[in-house]
Amino acid sequence: MQTKRKQWLKKQIREWGLLLSFVGILYFSGLHTEVIGGIQSLFLKSGLLKAKQLEQPVKIRSDAKFSDLKGNIIQLSDLRGKVILLNIWATWCPPCIAEMPDLQRLYDSFQDENLVYIFLSVDDNKEQVKEFLERKEFTLPIYFPASSLPREIESNTIPSTYVIDKQGRIVMKRKGMAKYNSRSFKAKVRTYLDE
Repeated sequence: MQTKRKQWLKKQIREWGLLLSFVGILYFSGLHTEVIGGIQSLFLKSGLLKAKQLEQPVKIRSDAKFSDLKGNIIQLSDLRGKVILLNIWATWCPPCIAEMPDLQRLYDSFQDENLVYIFLSVDDNKEQVKEFLERKEFTLPIYFPASSLPREIESNTIPSTYVIDKQGRIVMKRKGMAKYNSRSFKAKVRTYLDE
């Protein structure tokens, strides 16, 4: 009886040791974010998580500047008359990584001269963002904050995504990951483009 218990205990220690080693390797190598993001992307494919249309649009009351990877500056107020999809994300955020392939498909398949995409990274290291984009083969237009963000789009949650209409009002938003490359989302954005 004592021998079986020792064998069982050794087996448990071995199994837990392997599991903890695997988790440790993922964590210390930095791959844990991508693994978690990959698992979450499977959940996104269900289409259950969607951006919500606001009953009352929220007017953005202050301006903001964004800098692209080359240092070019755009200003939110200069984009009046266009519909903006603004996604706030980071390379260290698993839900952000989970939704990025879907956002890339949306970007590739849904272009309009009056639609502006701003993927706003809150990463501190621009080189890390460049490496991430190259490794994942993403071609999304990436920006960084070049001024403080308007209160209406500040968020403690990433990813956060906003659709801003031609009048500078937030008309759709989602805090947390969601599926955007869908017929229903494109149809909603199309209504703002056609206004």
